[in-house]
Amino acid sequence: MVIKCPKCSANLSFDDLKIKENQIIKLKCIKCKYTFSFKKKVEKTIIDNNFNNYSDNNKAYFLINNEKIYLKEGENIVGRNVDININNDKYISRKHCLVILNMKNKKITNVILLDDGSCNNGKPSTNGTFYNNANNRLTKYDQIILNNNDKIRVGRTEMIFILE
Repeated sequence: MVIKCPKCSANLSFDDLKIKENQIIKLKCIKCKYTFSFKKKVEKTIIDNNFNNYSDNNKAYFLINNEKIYLKEGENIVGRNVDININNDKYISRKHCLVILNMKNKKITNVILLDDGSCNNGKPSTNGTFYNNANNRLTKYDQIILNNNDKIRVGRTEMIFILE
């Protein structure tokens, strides 16, 4: 990460991987010796591939082991003994991730996937939520706008998102 000294405009670089979100850091400029503070801010990543036009759809579901599990408007928690119930996978957290179905005039406007801990007291899932590929693990900063036939993996369970 590169930060500019507010006094002399010198570029200061340092490794920010160990700094937590919103942590206040003090730096001393190596050029003018001025000491200053800053807060690391992290923006959420929104992935929207714009493949879908939701305009004709009023129902959405996940296909899990050939079973349709319909989403309700608003928040749908994926986990064990919750809205989208997957009890037969020990790698799924009780409240694993969140799917938000937004509607307007009885039509779906978008469906968002999050693993930011918002459904679990700020703690993201332990084993991760993966999007369309085993290597695409959601971070707590990601918001994924789902498209028809997207594949989501939670624990060892694959869910296919379907618009109807």
